[in-house]
Amino acid sequence: MTVRFGGLAALQDVSLKLTTGQVLGLIGPNGAGKTTLVNVFSGFQAATEGSLLLDGTPIDHLSAQARARLGLVRTFQAVRLFPDLPVIANVEVSALARGAGRAEARATGYELLDWMGVSNRAGQRGSTLPYSDERKVGIARALALRPKFLLLDEPAAGMHEGEAEALLERIVTIPRTFGCGVLLIEHNMRLVMAASDRLHVIEFGRTLAEGTPEEIKADSRVIEAYLGAEEAEDKP
Repeated sequence: MTVRFGGLAALQDVSLKLTTGQVLGLIGPNGAGKTTLVNVFSGFQAATEGSLLLDGTPIDHLSAQARARLGLVRTFQAVRLFPDLPVIANVEVSALARGAGRAEARATGYELLDWMGVSNRAGQRGSTLPYSDERKVGIARALALRPKFLLLDEPAAGMHEGEAEALLERIVTIPRTFGCGVLLIEHNMRLVMAASDRLHVIEFGRTLAEGTPEEIKADSRVIEAYLGAEEAEDKP
């Protein structure tokens, strides 16, 4: 994928593959182009060059809504729940959008809220949630669409270390629990290394490295650009 804004290349020839049953961590310094790449995948930003394939079929011409119905689902850094609706309704609406009946949507909503550990919030209005629970409901809402591929844009942003670690431990289980692939953007290097099967590193809009967490931790280019030699040496 290549994305240009005027003379600025936000992404330049970035290519990656996401498979079901896998967590792929997408990392890079601030401004590297991570969210732009997720926007292209999910249909919120058109690519200047390149093509996106889902199960081998080009989907570049499809809207964000059509991609979501095909199973390419994302979360946003700003969750934006419906503030005046109960939490359960915020999840139900996704199930209804994929064609579930009201009874199935309600059952799915409670099941996913329970799985995310926030079923006790089901009757509260969306606007009353603590920040960390709001982010969990956002993931439950995305899962209600039954994704083939789930794109998580900094799901643990703003959480303290313990909350973030617990959330990432849950995210690790999504591929085997729901049978989908996960693309994870996360700035906490310790957590993203532990959560990901593979990592894709971008810098200045270009691919810098790709490999297993062990390979990425040992890559001198990544250490210099992002991790920092001292931090990398401290990794277990």
